[in-house]
Amino acid sequence: MLRLLRQQTSQSSSQTSTAIRHHHFPGYLMVSSARRFACKVAVASLICVVTIALDMRAPVLAQDTVIDRPRIGLALSGGGARGASHIGVLRVLERERIPIDYIAGTSMGAIVGGMYASGMSPEEIEAQLVAVDWDDVFADKVDREVRSYRRKTDDRLWLIDRKLGFNDGKIDFPAGLVQGQKINQLLIGLTLPVTDIDDFDDLPIPFRAVAADIQTGEKVVLGSGYLPKAIRASMSIPAIMSPVPWGNRNLVDGGIASNLPIEAVREMGADIVIAVDISTPLSEENVADSLLSVAEQLTGFLTRRNTEAEIATLGAQDILLVPDLGDIGTADFDRMAEAVPTGVESAEAHLTELRRLSLSESEFADHVAARPMPESGPPVIEFLRVHNETQVSDDFIYGRLHLSQSGAQIIGQPLDVEKLEKGIDELYGLEIFSLIIYEVVKENGKHGLQIRALPRSWGPNYLQLGIKWNTSFNGEGIFNFSASLLKTEMNAWNGEWRTAVSMGEEPGILTDFFQPLGKFGRWFAGAGASLNQFNVNKFAEGTVDIEEQARITQLAASAYAGRDFGTWGRASINYKFGGGEREIRIGDPSTPDQDFDIGEMSVVLEADRLDDLYFPTHGHFASAIYRINRTGLGASQDYDQTLFAAVIARSRGKNTFSFGADYRTTNSGEAPPESRFRVGGLFNLSGFEFNQLSGQHYGRLIGQVRRKFWDTGFADVYIGTSLEYGNVWENRSDIDFGDGLFAGSLYLGANTGIGPVFLGYGYAEGGTSSFYLYVGALRNDPTLR
Repeated sequence: MLRLLRQQTSQSSSQTSTAIRHHHFPGYLMVSSARRFACKVAVASLICVVTIALDMRAPVLAQDTVIDRPRIGLALSGGGARGASHIGVLRVLERERIPIDYIAGTSMGAIVGGMYASGMSPEEIEAQLVAVDWDDVFADKVDREVRSYRRKTDDRLWLIDRKLGFNDGKIDFPAGLVQGQKINQLLIGLTLPVTDIDDFDDLPIPFRAVAADIQTGEKVVLGSGYLPKAIRASMSIPAIMSPVPWGNRNLVDGGIASNLPIEAVREMGADIVIAVDISTPLSEENVADSLLSVAEQLTGFLTRRNTEAEIATLGAQDILLVPDLGDIGTADFDRMAEAVPTGVESAEAHLTELRRLSLSESEFADHVAARPMPESGPPVIEFLRVHNETQVSDDFIYGRLHLSQSGAQIIGQPLDVEKLEKGIDELYGLEIFSLIIYEVVKENGKHGLQIRALPRSWGPNYLQLGIKWNTSFNGEGIFNFSASLLKTEMNAWNGEWRTAVSMGEEPGILTDFFQPLGKFGRWFAGAGASLNQFNVNKFAEGTVDIEEQARITQLAASAYAGRDFGTWGRASINYKFGGGEREIRIGDPSTPDQDFDIGEMSVVLEADRLDDLYFPTHGHFASAIYRINRTGLGASQDYDQTLFAAVIARSRGKNTFSFGADYRTTNSGEAPPESRFRVGGLFNLSGFEFNQLSGQHYGRLIGQVRRKFWDTGFADVYIGTSLEYGNVWENRSDIDFGDGLFAGSLYLGANTGIGPVFLGYGYAEGGTSSFYLYVGALRNDPTLR
C-alpha cells in the first residue's frame, strides 16, 4: 500500500509539473484549467499527507535489495521456561534465510524477541538464557554475602526474614512477592548495547513488548522507552512480581491481555505473520485437589482465551507454529535447553510454507547487513545522574556506591558493569530499597549513567514475627513467640531503631538504636536496653535430671561503636551496664535470691562470608570476643573471658562439607552462673540435654556432611550427619585435648519460610543420647556452628 501511494503521489506530482511547464491557457479555458489544476494539486497533497502519516506510523525498516517482497512479522507468545522454544524457531528462520522485519513478544516472548531484535544471534540468546540461575533471579532474595553487616546480624534474632510494612498503625504488604531487582539487572545486562535506544523502531529489528494495565486489564503495546523496563513490564506476573510503573499506569504481564501478540505485530506493518504459540495448554485432568493446580488453571483460562482469539485473526498467508513441549512446564527453567529443539522441530514441520518466504544468500546477507547494529564494547560515560526517592540523602547513595557527586571515578571511562552492579548490590543489601535501577542514556551525543533509587512501597517501618521451639522430648523445652518493629530511614544516614518483644519460657524485651556515621557508613554507633529472663540448670551428674534451677532476670543498658569492613567484617567496642536477680526454682528452697550487677566492656572482631547462617554451602565465619567485667565498671565481681569461634563450608554438587571449632575460656576470676559456658544439644555435643554440661572453659571441634535431597518449592530439605569432639572444664589446669568426648548426630533439616527446622538424633560417648526438634532457631549460638 505504501509503495502504491508513493507511486501515485509521484505520478500526480509529475503530471502536475508537466502541465505547468507545457500548457498555455487560452482565456476561455483559463477558469476550467485552473480548477483542474487546483484539483490535481489537492489530490497530490492529500496523497502526500496520507503517505507521510502512514510512514510515521510504520517502523523504519532495513533497506534490503528485495523491494517488492512482503514484510514479515514474528509474534512470540509468553509461556515461562517453555519460551526457550522460540530460540529453536529463530535458528530455523535464520538457516532458511527468512527475513524478519518486525517482532512483538509477550513475557518470555518479549525477552527472547527483545534480545533478537537488539542484534543477538539465536546461539548467543541460548547461551545467555540457559546459563541464568532462574531460581535465584525469581527468588529476588539479597545474597547474604552482599547484605550489610547489620542485616547479617539480624539472622541471629530468630525472626522470620520476610518483613511486613507497619505504617500509620496498619500493616502494609508489597505489591508482589518479587520486587524484580535481580530481573532488572539481568535484563539490563542482556540488552546493554542498545539500552540507550528509546525508540524501539531504531533497534536492529523494530520491536514491541506487550504488557497489560493492571487497573483496566487492557493491552498496552510498548514501542518506546527503556527497553529492559519494557520487557520487565511484559513479564510481571500479577501478585508474584510487582507491577511496573509506566507513566500514569501500572503494568503487568501481557499474557492476561494478549499472550500471542499477532495484532501488535500486524499493526507494525507486517504483511505476513509467523506466530509461535508456546503457552501452556489447559489441563484435562481433575485439578480441584491442588491449590497450585487450580491457580495454574485459572491463569490458563486468561491466556488461552485471548491466545485463541488472536489465532482466529490469522490469514491463509500467515504461519502458526505450536512446538510440542510435552511435560515441560512454565516454571521448568532448568529444562530450557530441552525446550530449544522443540522449536526447531516445529519450524521444520512447516518448511514448505516457510521456504516461500526465503531470500537468496546474497539477498539475505544484504538484509542482515542493512540492519542498524549497535556499537560494540561498553559505552564511555560522560555524565552521572542519581534520582533518589528515598528518605536517605543523595550523599549517602553516592557514598555507598563509592562515587562522588561529580562521578569523577567513572567519567571518561568505559562502563564497568561488574563493578557498578557490585556497588548496587551492596547498596540494595541495606534492604531499604524496592529497586535500584541503572540506565545508560544518550543526550546530545553523549552517553551517561542514570541511577534511580526507589523506596519500598510498604516501608520504611517493618513488622517481623518469629518463633523458637526447642525440645529434646525427654527434658526441658522452650517455646517462644516474638514480634519486632524496625524503623528505618530515620535520618539522612539511615539511622534505625528496633524494638522487639518475646513471650514464652524465655520472655524478654529489647530496644536498640543504630546509627551509621557519615555518607560511607563505615563507622557506626548505637545504644540499647534489654530486659530478659532465662533458666540456668545444674544437672545431676550422669543424668538428665535437673538438680538445681535458677531463674535469671536481667535488666541492662548498652552503648557501642565500631567500624564495618565492607559487607564482610566488623570491629566494635561495647559497654553494658545493669543488674539482675537469681531466683532458685529447683533445689534447696532455703537458698536466698541473689542480686547481681553488670559492668562489662568487650571488644568484638567478626568476619562473616557465609551464604547462609544455618545451612551454608560456601563461605566462612570467624569471631573473636574479649570481655572484661570489673567492679570499677559496675560489676559485682571481676572476671575476664575470651571467646573464639570459626566455621568454613565448601560444596561439591548437592553435598556440603563444613568444619568448625570454638574455644571459650575464663582468663581470670570466676564467672557467675549466668556467664558460665553451657554445652549440650544438637551440634553442641549431640546426645546431651540442652546445656547439660557447664564450666569455666569449653572447647569443641565439629565436622558435618550434608546433602540437599529435596526442593519442595518452598523449602530446601537436607539430610546430614555430624561428628563432634569436645568437653567443658572447671579449671584451666584440667584442660586436656585427650580428655574430650566424642559425639555425633543424624538429622533432617529444612530452610523454611519461618526459619530453620531440624529433626535429629544425637549420641555421645558413654551412651548418652537424645532426639531433638528445633523450629525457628538453634538453641545454642548458631554462629558457633
